[in-house]
Amino acid sequence: MNLKHPRLAFIILGTSFCLTAAADDEAKLMQANPGWHFTTEVYTNPPYELVPTNVWFRLGPLSNGKWAWTTNQQATWFGLDEEGSVRMDSERAGKISTEWNIKRRKQWLASLPPDVANVEEYRSTRSFDADIVNSLWQGVWAEDTNTGWRVLVRFFTNNEPAIMSICVGSRATNSGTGLLRSPDGQYARLQLIDASGKVVPSKKGAALKLYEAYPIFSEPLTDAQWNEYCIGLHLPSAWDASVERVYPETLSDLEFPRWRVNAYGHQGGSYIHFAGFTSNGPPCHIGNIYFNDIFAIKTAGDYTVTVQPVLYRMHNEAGTFQGYLDRVDLPSVTTKVHLVPSSAR
Repeated sequence: MNLKHPRLAFIILGTSFCLTAAADDEAKLMQANPGWHFTTEVYTNPPYELVPTNVWFRLGPLSNGKWAWTTNQQATWFGLDEEGSVRMDSERAGKISTEWNIKRRKQWLASLPPDVANVEEYRSTRSFDADIVNSLWQGVWAEDTNTGWRVLVRFFTNNEPAIMSICVGSRATNSGTGLLRSPDGQYARLQLIDASGKVVPSKKGAALKLYEAYPIFSEPLTDAQWNEYCIGLHLPSAWDASVERVYPETLSDLEFPRWRVNAYGHQGGSYIHFAGFTSNGPPCHIGNIYFNDIFAIKTAGDYTVTVQPVLYRMHNEAGTFQGYLDRVDLPSVTTKVHLVPSSAR
């Protein structure tokens, strides 16, 4: 009696059973995850060409060599109750996601002019996928309809003191190169009005507080440290209460502080307050208002704040910097904020 044929039949049937079980598990996964797409073929590398990469997406490898992907932000991945023969390879999916974000980040930064790519917001941003674009503009913003540039303010009122963060960006255009923040930290307009309609006066020393509030260092510097790291400083006096300035159309480059030495990742002699952004990228942070440090807030209530920042651009002719900068006008933002005196916290 020849036993080879029954044994061969057993092996074929066993293989067929495994394939059928895998197909059943894949079908169950598809049924459990209707917001996901499953490839019909096996891919060794991530099949990014199948995914519309101009929108937010997730893509992950399955244990059978196929891939699952979705562009639905609300879609959740559900594995089988019992570990079947087909499942998401979570460990590999995490590595692929990290590699993709690194690749996208390098491509993005390589496309930026050097003085924009060196802006802190771009060096620290990890992802530039389309899903984050709307979240970048959470807050209150106003737009110049001629330029497409926006001024955005966000509030952190649980802080002591309460903080208003000010950013500049655009959904329509890039900032271009050679853009600097105001040299003294003041604004074309900065006004706080209380609930009764009265203008709240700024405190003595407010000008110095604005100067020190530039988002450069992780903590305030002493005068000695400022002079150690920087040149071209114009520190306000301790009694100066000014928060607004009528900025001229042009300013000499001597008004803008520079790095004295190579510090904080910057080259010695370069300007300190570079600003920049790209369309649909993160708006550039250009300043903070610490309300209780700047204004004499005596009663709790809803206040109306108006802020209008200003920027300057290096003036170049035939590719050569001419030693002065041109003013860049920006829109003003007016909104409500609830504030309390510092002693009331």
